[in-house]
Amino acid sequence: VRKRLLKGLRQVACLLTEDGHWAKPQDCLARPQHALALAASHLIPPQLLALSCGRQFTAHSSGDSLGGAVEVLGLEHWLQVLRFRGGAWPQGLVAGAARSEHACDFFLTFSAWLELELKEAEEPSELLQNIWGLDILPAFGCKEQPLRICDGPLLARPCMKLRCDWQRMLCEAGALKILEPRFRMALQGSSADLLKTLTVVVPKRACVAAACVAWHATSLDGSGAVRKAVSLKAVLASLACLKETFLADEFPDGTDLGIVDTLQRPTSQTPNVRLRWWRDLGLWLWVPSSGDGRCGSDTSFVLRRPKDLQSCSFLGVGAAEVEGWSVLPEILGKAWGDDPLGWEAFLDAIGVAELSPASTRGVVRHVRSQQLGAKLSSQEWWEKTLRLGLRVQGYVARRLQESSATETAWLQSLPIADVKCGQSDLRAPCQLSGCFLYESYSRFGGQF
Repeated sequence: VRKRLLKGLRQVACLLTEDGHWAKPQDCLARPQHALALAASHLIPPQLLALSCGRQFTAHSSGDSLGGAVEVLGLEHWLQVLRFRGGAWPQGLVAGAARSEHACDFFLTFSAWLELELKEAEEPSELLQNIWGLDILPAFGCKEQPLRICDGPLLARPCMKLRCDWQRMLCEAGALKILEPRFRMALQGSSADLLKTLTVVVPKRACVAAACVAWHATSLDGSGAVRKAVSLKAVLASLACLKETFLADEFPDGTDLGIVDTLQRPTSQTPNVRLRWWRDLGLWLWVPSSGDGRCGSDTSFVLRRPKDLQSCSFLGVGAAEVEGWSVLPEILGKAWGDDPLGWEAFLDAIGVAELSPASTRGVVRHVRSQQLGAKLSSQEWWEKTLRLGLRVQGYVARRLQESSATETAWLQSLPIADVKCGQSDLRAPCQLSGCFLYESYSRFGGQF
């Protein structure tokens, strides 16, 4: 009799739901009894449960009162909830939680539940297979689209040796995949083993550089004009990360991310061999150029191979105008490191043609000769050049030592304005060839 009665009640709206309505047992779910699973069940809004599973939470603590006729919220229901897109959750439950003010509490509870499911699963591999393609890992810098486990290995945090805003731009463009910091901290507290399994816990600069190279090689296309500011920022950010790797005398290394390196790293420590490796890498990279072929244009930009472009600076001083296709001058700005000389050395290494200020009269007219003379005659500029490392030192030495006779004469004649003579207020014009006499020894003039 009891069995027949329970069977008949399954088709009757005899259960009170948490929102105060009556529903059939087959349309209800009971919350689990385990403390962690029970806490996680409260992360699912009733409306989302109804849309994804067609169920409602019963007001009873369990389904035992009807002889097990009411199912308990389990993994299969969670999978339906996490896969659902629509209504108030266009990007899903996790993406919506990442944008809320209670994101930390959500991630702590959610990661504890995930760890519980892995521990209690008879076959953890089957559980991972079920959630393998679900975008349930919130991403750093991109709140619209969470990451999937199959996207890994992922970075647990941004690399400490590169600017965080550059890495955020790369995440927004999909070139880099980093866990959202609040979710990472939640995993550290409740599921440290899972964190180590899913991520590269201590990302290196070379690791980020490898991701940038892979993005250039597989996702960028210079066949048409690119007009979205975010796309330009991502390209410049990727080049900035590669520039920092180059200046640190490192090479991109995708081992930790499972990325096959585009080129085999050189075993020789010879500077020329190492520079040749970067020149070969330049064949895979894209560099933004002004859209009309004139430096300084802000109408649009196109992506071109380094070998098809000319530098927009000479010894760290930007040119007012360069004939032909040149590197976008914004690359020398503060947003990308405020390191014109480092950029110039890096761009030269990947194949961008040098700017020769004395090659033609038209170019000479547009080079800021007075600004360049002031820098080359400054002790502070030379001290900064030495601090930039061997890559920059080698580049500057080569540009000066291998300059033609015309370029050498032009450099020697660079004007240096307002050079102070001795202790007086008298200032006299000077050329670069005489700067050391004026700057270092003029105060001794007339005393011997």
